Amino acid sequence: NIRKHSQAGSVRILLRALRAGGEHYILIEDDGIGFDETKIEPVGGQHLGLTILRDRAAQINGEITIDSEPGDGTRITLQFAYPDTSQH
Repeated sequence: NIRKHSQAGSVRILLRALRAGGEHYILIEDDGIGFDETKIEPVGGQHLGLTILRDRAAQINGEITIDSEPGDGTRITLQFAYPDTSQH
């Protein structure tokens, strides 16, 4: 979906897991055309993917942050708690 809508030359996906407190972050960045965040409305199927992302994040008590500007790509961050299952 990122590739389809961003017209990005590249897409980087970085998964960073912080063990302290069980907080995890998924960062998705592209160097595409970006968009005006203030004008995101799910009208006629547009931006439905972002709406679904927010709904899914809420289901796991997570939070989505979107940072984008026209002409400057997009960065999406998903932050969520995940229990530490490692043996100590």
